[in-house]
Amino acid sequence: MQSSPAAALSRAVLGLSRALRQAKASSVSNRGLTTSLRSASTPVLSDQQPHLQWHQPPRGRRLRVLNNHNSTKHGGALHERPQPGIRTDNKSVRKLLRHRTPPSEFIRLCEQLNNAEDVGLLSGTDLIVWNVALQNRLLQGDVASSKALLRLVLSFNRENANEQLWTDLLFTTLRQPAAAPLTDDLIALLMDLKTKYGDDFVANVAVSVINGCANMAMFDQGAKLLIFLVEKWNVGAVPLPSRVLGNFVSSMANQTRYLELLQLTEQVLRSAKLRPDQLQAQFFIASFIASEKQPQSPDLYVQELVKWFHSHFEDEELVAMTSDQPLFTRVFGAAIQACVGTESFGLALRCYHEMTSYNAVPEPIDVLFDDDEETTAAVQAVYPDENIYVNVLKSCMRHEDYGLFRDVYYSMARDGVARDAGFGIAIRCCHLRGDIDFLNQVLDDAIAMERRTEGGWWMPVVLYNDALGAFAEHDEYEAAQDLFQRMLHNPNVAPDEITMLEMVENHRSAPLAEVFELMEVFLEWGMMPNLQVFTSLLAICARNQCLEEAERLFATMKDHGMKLDLKAYTAMAFIYGCHVNLKGIMALLREIEQQGVESDPQLFAYIINALHSASGIDVCFALLSEMQEARIRIPKGMFEALIDVGTRTGLVERSLNVAYHMECEGHTISAAQLQALTRRCGSASEAEALFRTFMLLHQDDGDCAREPFEHDVYAEIIDTLTRFNQRNAVPRVIALARKHGYDDLTW
Repeated sequence: MQSSPAAALSRAVLGLSRALRQAKASSVSNRGLTTSLRSASTPVLSDQQPHLQWHQPPRGRRLRVLNNHNSTKHGGALHERPQPGIRTDNKSVRKLLRHRTPPSEFIRLCEQLNNAEDVGLLSGTDLIVWNVALQNRLLQGDVASSKALLRLVLSFNRENANEQLWTDLLFTTLRQPAAAPLTDDLIALLMDLKTKYGDDFVANVAVSVINGCANMAMFDQGAKLLIFLVEKWNVGAVPLPSRVLGNFVSSMANQTRYLELLQLTEQVLRSAKLRPDQLQAQFFIASFIASEKQPQSPDLYVQELVKWFHSHFEDEELVAMTSDQPLFTRVFGAAIQACVGTESFGLALRCYHEMTSYNAVPEPIDVLFDDDEETTAAVQAVYPDENIYVNVLKSCMRHEDYGLFRDVYYSMARDGVARDAGFGIAIRCCHLRGDIDFLNQVLDDAIAMERRTEGGWWMPVVLYNDALGAFAEHDEYEAAQDLFQRMLHNPNVAPDEITMLEMVENHRSAPLAEVFELMEVFLEWGMMPNLQVFTSLLAICARNQCLEEAERLFATMKDHGMKLDLKAYTAMAFIYGCHVNLKGIMALLREIEQQGVESDPQLFAYIINALHSASGIDVCFALLSEMQEARIRIPKGMFEALIDVGTRTGLVERSLNVAYHMECEGHTISAAQLQALTRRCGSASEAEALFRTFMLLHQDDGDCAREPFEHDVYAEIIDTLTRFNQRNAVPRVIALARKHGYDDLTW
């Protein structure tokens, strides 16, 4: 009775469900093994054809066998299921596939089959049988049986050897955690394979396994085989394919295994058996990436890169190497980037010199000039890109080799690769060096590049701003005006707040009317000044001592809700100081305190110097008195500014009095200021005041709780007191000095 289609479908679903449960219960399988190995870039060193016709199942069936171990546990016993799709005519071979075959029996069967005749044994056995049997043994942790099976396959005659079989066997062994004790034995096994099957055979197998390890991120195992190929096995006429190393280390870099990559590549490069032509661009690129990420000096890789690069031109004409130019650019780009990233700037310059060492080779070209003469053009082995040039320019700046900087820049401009980064670093260098002539040349080159690209590239506003900043710092007002006009007439570039700030800085010495005309230009663009711009405008008002305009600007800043910073307050306070407006200064100091703005010594230095220049020293002390009366906290910077001005004007006693009040407020006078006051003493009364103040500074010393002055301070005070015949004071100063450990002072 035939079953219905529904019943057949039900049985099929039931069988599929059972198969899925079996697959889930099985241990780690070799899913996708053959696919991963064959997808790797396996070098073909020779085309060996086995003498015997091996039986291989279809690809789909083969993968199913590898992923299904066909065994389940029930009631404590291991039950077998038939191996579907595998042909094994030999009963002993079928026993090798059984999970419950004891290790001793398995080893005995391998020894028995070892004595069998190859053709009879292999002709009735599918190729996959040996790999499945090995996998089953490894899953059970049966290392001894695995070794016996490998010895059995190794016993096959040379004409019956199969590279794919050994590739699968070795990869299966490396992939299974239980095979760890076998890993070291694989090297000896490869040596045996070399002896029996030859160099080509082992090279093909080992390279295939290494590529498979790279694809499966099995880097520890693959590295061992790589070192074996490079160091411990003289391949003779069979060179190590360069793409093997390149593929492997690139995979390590992609997995961010940088430290292991560097350890491997260093070991490979230090091998005397490796020639430059056995390396690949990928190898160097991955090594340089790892050097920068780790970080580690790329010195070794640069040395080998130079050898590798020059080896390309030993037997070939430069003109014939044009196809390799993009490759060279990538490799040297990675090298120079690694050198700059690890701050090995000298190495970066060496790379640049090496990569341009073949660039002077002339090649005739026919160009019609007025005199119909033939001219020549330089052929380049490597065409650096913008990133290479920028990194080399950075290295030139760090080495302060500005002659080379110019040469490299000219090459970059000639090659037409300079854009934002290239022109930007040149502008910054000109800014630092103050080389305005070179800056103008760079700007002309940038404008020429805009025309050359016909709208493909426009110099960004940030480069305009950098150039304007350079002009401002070096007082190149006319050059800044020309560049700004060029910027305004470029519809593709819009000024921003930095542009406004830099242009205001460029107008710091211009008449105030021109400054406000400039601001009208920005207002037409719909741009309002920010805090920095307003502060710069205040500074211009301060230079011109324009109180009325400054007060309007200051009020405008507040009206726009700007949170004023110390720089803005300093500029406004300086203007008040120039006009001896103590009321305005006091209002600013109260506001600074209320707003919680932290003052600095520069604020009070500006105020006191402005007051002193405008009205003399008395008004400076008057400001101090008003601050004390208003109970405004007097910072240390205020005391220091008064002491400095008093010292310069020779008011020693008043300055010493300020120093004492400064100590009373909890601030310590510096040794430099005290020494300056000591040197300004010009009379016995001033020397006496110096001694009196100095003793007051030490009255709370206790047991040396106060930080002592330097040795030179005591020595200078003793000399001054001696000079003005203050003999009674000298012993007391010496006693203070000895109290603080200065026992060598006498008089």
